[in-house]
Amino acid sequence: MTVHRETERTVFLLGAGFSKAVGREMPTMVELGAELARQLSGRTGAERLLSDAERVAVRAGRVPMNNLEVWLSSLATKQPFLREADNLRRRSVFLEVSEMISEIIRSRETEVRSRPIPEWLQRIVTAWHAMQTTVLTLNYDLLVESVVRALVLRGGDHKAQPVHIAGGVPPELPEKGQRFADEISPTFTLRKLHGSINWFGRHDSHDLFSVVRIDSLVPGWASSAPASVSRNSAATIEGLSPILLPPVADKGSLYGNPTIGSLWRSAHRELNQARRLVLFGYSLPPTDASMLALLTETLGADTQIDVIDRDPRPVAELLRSLGVARTRLRQIAEPGTDSFADYLDETEQGVAHAVDWAAVSQIHPECYSAVCFPDRTAWPVIGVQEDDTEVALIIGTEPNPSGLVRPSSSSHLPETLRKATLIKRSDGYQARPTAVRVRGNTTSDSTLEIDATPLHLARIAP
Repeated sequence: MTVHRETERTVFLLGAGFSKAVGREMPTMVELGAELARQLSGRTGAERLLSDAERVAVRAGRVPMNNLEVWLSSLATKQPFLREADNLRRRSVFLEVSEMISEIIRSRETEVRSRPIPEWLQRIVTAWHAMQTTVLTLNYDLLVESVVRALVLRGGDHKAQPVHIAGGVPPELPEKGQRFADEISPTFTLRKLHGSINWFGRHDSHDLFSVVRIDSLVPGWASSAPASVSRNSAATIEGLSPILLPPVADKGSLYGNPTIGSLWRSAHRELNQARRLVLFGYSLPPTDASMLALLTETLGADTQIDVIDRDPRPVAELLRSLGVARTRLRQIAEPGTDSFADYLDETEQGVAHAVDWAAVSQIHPECYSAVCFPDRTAWPVIGVQEDDTEVALIIGTEPNPSGLVRPSSSSHLPETLRKATLIKRSDGYQARPTAVRVRGNTTSDSTLEIDATPLHLARIAP
């Protein structure tokens, strides 16, 4: 795959609003705090660890300090005015709450995955894969990883997996008998700056391998229950805690961990090089001082910023107050709106124009081709349609049997195929090409596989 020059330096930053757009069950920080207060008030062992003031708050149905991020940061930070015994007690509360947060998110994810993957989510993850971009996320959940596991996102001859998007940080905990991949599939990189519910480790350790990632905890999208770890992994992580960093100014001792530090340094480098930053569902809360400092230091004077949110205006106003010129900002409403549909169409069009068709010019002119979609189906190309704006490949009305890639019934000149930036079906559905592979090239004919974005119903221009 070839990366388009206009998208190769785009970085995406996901906040809680992204997960909320995927499924209404996914909690915001306020909702997560309310659920934690409810559960803490009914959990005798956990409540016993709370201070008197914290106990009063949770019994009243609210999170201590009226702010989950601030409370978590307070718990994770050693307070100089407290006795060592009190600091250790607060540390125990932090670890207990981290486990409760993990369970709440797992439960909510299960509800979200009981429905089909939203079309827009399939399309944007496919675009990330084709762009081989960087996606920074401040969310703890595994929604993006689950989509990658469910879709067929190919790089060369390999399907992208959660292990590939992690980029090796933190290191994966191998399962017993696991066979390591011969080749890493080229795809996007997901950097989870605040940790993840499938990361485990010791919060007080600065060893390189004190944080591990368990990819077997990433469920398929249609799973009716959360994935579980094997007996081997369970024995390894026994006594370890979920690695969830509170999104506030002082992230405690975890900042000194080489794994966490490596993630943030990588984010710093990639934001420094970015020509475009897409903030998706991130409200730039003042409590997240580390992220605000990172953005302030790295964004260049000409970096374009797209704000995707349910209401992007407050975020845009905050950015303007930080010195970002109005001309550098674009406001895009959440999925389900015309402005987001326009944004997706533009992104996919950029991906289509980036496809490297160079190999096609050296194959037999009698070329048979099929379009392969992320849902594992392959459709024969039966025609080519040209107009004043672009060239479209016309696919048949039925996929090839069992999703197998078979030559189409009609051949087309490679020079005509390489001009295509659109894929159409007779019922009004369309897609965009993302990559092309030569599967056969003999003295009599040639065969192509064309990867594409998910099929979606074409919008009718007003």
